[in-house]
Amino acid sequence: MWLRDEEPGVTSIGGRLDVLDGRIVDERLHQISERLKARYPGLDHSARRAKALSLAMNPELVLTILEADQPALGLRRPGAAGAAWRGRGAAFPGRRPAQAVP
Repeated sequence: MWLRDEEPGVTSIGGRLDVLDGRIVDERLHQISERLKARYPGLDHSARRAKALSLAMNPELVLTILEADQPALGLRRPGAAGAAWRGRGAAFPGRRPAQAVP
C-alpha cells in the first residue's frame, strides 16, 4: 500500500491485494458509496467510493451515518440498546415495570 500527496488537498492511494481481497474491497466500497448518495449528492460515484474508503477506516462513524440515514433498520451500537430501554422492564422479559402505588 502507498499514499502519495499529488497536489494540495489531494492524496492518491494505491496498492496490491490478492484477487479475493480486492473483490471484497471493491464490493464494500460500492455498497457504502451507494448508501452515501443521499448524504453527498454532489459527489460522483468515484468520489463517493473515495469517501467510503476513508469512512471505512472509522467503523463507528460509518455505523453512526448508517443509523442516521436508515433508522428503520434498528441498528444500534453495542451498549446503546440497554441505555434506550433502561427502566422499562425490557431487561426482564415478562416482568412489568413497577407501578406507582396511589
